[in-house]
Amino acid sequence: MPTSPHAAGLLTFPDLVFTDGLPRPWRTLFQSRIGPSYNHRLILEIGCASATLLTTIAPLHPTTSFLGLDSTYRALHQAAQRIQSADHKNLALLRASAQHIPRLFTPGDLDEIWIFHPDPHYPLLTESFLHAAHTLLRPSGSLILKTDNPAYYHATLSLTTPFKTIISSPNFWHDPQAQSISQSHPFANHTTPYESRFLKKKLPIHYLELRAQH
Repeated sequence: MPTSPHAAGLLTFPDLVFTDGLPRPWRTLFQSRIGPSYNHRLILEIGCASATLLTTIAPLHPTTSFLGLDSTYRALHQAAQRIQSADHKNLALLRASAQHIPRLFTPGDLDEIWIFHPDPHYPLLTESFLHAAHTLLRPSGSLILKTDNPAYYHATLSLTTPFKTIISSPNFWHDPQAQSISQSHPFANHTTPYESRFLKKKLPIHYLELRAQH
């Protein structure tokens, strides 16, 4: 039984929020929602919180499908209400731990994985996690990290992974090359609320873009 009003609230969105931790034919699901214009691209944001970024981006890219993953009931409940109200057919939510993504997807399911400002006190980007994420990406798929924490950034750079590094930048918003490369992604020119707070303080955002090699 749900342990909080927000957990119970998620159950009222059975076709929008998936909480059972099971894999699904995600592209088939989005094909039925988006229709013949669907481009079969599937992007996962890990740690989407209340999905402020995704609900901004989704309507700008209506033929691409997006999944937001978070473990927080309250944030996902707020996200689900926002998505349903706006009728974003190309966006759905997962209530799960990031470490469990191998249970939620099959190899080659994802085109991009976004990890924006993860909690540095709970290191997610380990070598084992990155190897698992690499398997879930299509050939030439991308894993992208943004963080305000320089130690987290440098620790990730030091890991041995199967990815090819496309670019690493210690100051994303003041790096023309990083800005140029990021333009190929739907998040280009957008920020999360958390990132916006750091930018107002004129603090650097560290950026790492990795590409899958199969």
